[in-house]
Amino acid sequence: MCPRTGGCRHAGCRGIVHDRVNGLLAPPHDVEKLVEALEPLILDHELRTRLGVAGRALVERKFALPKVLDQFWQLYSELRVPVA
Repeated sequence: MCPRTGGCRHAGCRGIVHDRVNGLLAPPHDVEKLVEALEPLILDHELRTRLGVAGRALVERKFALPKVLDQFWQLYSELRVPVA
């Protein structure tokens, strides 16, 4: 089973959730728009599955442990100050 995504359009979500690609987005603080965005997830099993599979693939591609560790290693290597 893949996670289903619905959320608000704010900086944290916009970088990961792409509307109607791997999730559904609504404007922040707009409950009615959030309900409108989530209703298709309740009613459409195929949509839930498609968005869930796409969301999981994105997370596995961008946030796999080896990739994240490599990114941290690169950052720490760049920030390291040589000892005299």
